[in-house]
Amino acid sequence: MRESKRLEIERFVKGTLGCSCPEEVFRQVELETATEPSGTGLMTRLVIGQKLLVYVAVPSASMQFPRQLVDLARHGRRERDEKGLNRFRLALVSYGCAATEKRVREAMDGMLEGDDRAHVHVVPRTDVPTLLLPGSTVLRPARRPATLEQ
Repeated sequence: MRESKRLEIERFVKGTLGCSCPEEVFRQVELETATEPSGTGLMTRLVIGQKLLVYVAVPSASMQFPRQLVDLARHGRRERDEKGLNRFRLALVSYGCAATEKRVREAMDGMLEGDDRAHVHVVPRTDVPTLLLPGSTVLRPARRPATLEQ
């Protein structure tokens, strides 16, 4: 992974998601496209400095939408705990549809069950680097995640 991509990821995680991770954490970034736990779509999965797990997903328009979000949140929290990571962030990409954003916020209410090491964000598409969009042409599904270490 090129340094420019690593910097894009750092700006997104620190600036858009509000992570206060120190800069040295971003020296090792794993990035991959993965299948959502429900098997209904793709998500981007980031592991940053063996401390932070980030999933970037686009909410579905299906009736199973709230269940998919809960599954994503549970899966991310479980992965965070199994790998001994500090935090999990779920970034849901919004394309500006007010009805979808309302459904996301409603589904989010009980999603994290009081877990203060997990956060859900609704992020406007314009604030998400193309490199992090699930299924983006920049990032293809791989057997092993792309890794940048400094």
